[in-house]
Amino acid sequence: MSRELRVDEVMPKRWQETMVGITKSFSALGNLSAGGGFLVLCSIEWTAEIWRQIFLFVVFLSFLMIISRLFFFKSPGFLIAKGKFDEARQVVKAMLGPDVEIPPSYLEKTSPSSNGAKVDLFKGEPLQKVIFSGVPWGCSGLGVYGIGIFLPILIMSLGISGFDTSKSGPLGSVMNSVNLTFIISWFILIGFIAGLFILHKVSTVKQQFYGFLLAAAAVLLLLLCYLFKWPAAISIAAFVLFELALNAGPNLTTFIIPSLVFPLDIKAEGAGYAAFFGKFGAVIAVFSFPILMKLGGVSLALVVSVAVLGLGAFLTYFYAKKLGLEK
Repeated sequence: MSRELRVDEVMPKRWQETMVGITKSFSALGNLSAGGGFLVLCSIEWTAEIWRQIFLFVVFLSFLMIISRLFFFKSPGFLIAKGKFDEARQVVKAMLGPDVEIPPSYLEKTSPSSNGAKVDLFKGEPLQKVIFSGVPWGCSGLGVYGIGIFLPILIMSLGISGFDTSKSGPLGSVMNSVNLTFIISWFILIGFIAGLFILHKVSTVKQQFYGFLLAAAAVLLLLLCYLFKWPAAISIAAFVLFELALNAGPNLTTFIIPSLVFPLDIKAEGAGYAAFFGKFGAVIAVFSFPILMKLGGVSLALVVSVAVLGLGAFLTYFYAKKLGLEK
C-alpha cells in the first residue's frame, strides 16, 4: 500500500486517482511476465523439476523489490500534515532539486487538522471508513489470489482444454491449463486499462460496486457451466468476463478508495488498516480455496466465491451510502 500512498501524496490532485490506478495496473505486467517466463522455461525443458527454477526466479524478484525500497522518499504532504515542515522541505529538495521551495500558502493549507490529537480509527465514522475501504478489499482478494492463484487448477477441474495438445499425461494436462491461464491473464491487463478509462467518468464507488457484481455473475456462470456441462467456450468467456470486471473494478478501486476517504494526517494509518484487511482476505482465500475444493469440489469453491464477491458489492453500497459517498 505504501507505493500507492506515495504516488497519491506527490501527484497534483487532478492526477491522483489516475496515477494510483496506473501504479496498481503494473501488477498485470508482472503477471504476464511471470507467465511468459514460465512458458519459455517449459519450452526449453519440460520436467517436474522446472518448479525449482521458478522459485529461484521469485526469490530474485523479492530481492529486487527490497533493493528498490531503499530509494524511497518520505511523503512531503504527510510530513507537513504532521507539522514537520523542515523535514518536508528537505525531502522536496531531494526529490525535485535544491532550488524548489514549498509555498507558504501550501504549508498553511495543509497544516495539521487534528491539533495533535490522536484519532481513534475504531470508533464512529473513522471505523466505518476502515470497514468501507478494507473489508471489500479483502473480498476482492478472493478473486485476485484465490481464483487467480488456482486458475490453472480450476481450468483442469472444469474440464477446459488448453491449446497445446503435443504433450500427454499429467504434465501435458498441466501445460494445457498453463497455456490457457496465460491467455486469460492478458485480460487482467485489459481490465486495468478499461478501468483507468472509466475513472472520472463514473464515481469510484459505482465502479467498484458494479465490478463486484459482474465478477460474481461471471463466477456464477462458471458454476452453471460446470453443473450443466455447457461448452468450454462459455466457460472461457466467463473467465474473461471475471478478469475484466474484477480488474476494471475492485482490484483497481480498492487501492484508490483509502486515499479518498481518509484525511492526509491519518491517511497512512487508515490506508494501512485497509491494506491489512485486504491482505488478510487474500491469505484466507489462498489457504481456504484448496480446502473448499477438497470438501465440496469445484461447486463449493465457486458458490463461496459468488457469496464473497456479492458481499463485497453489498458492503461497498451500504457503507458508501452511510458515509454519503454513493454518488
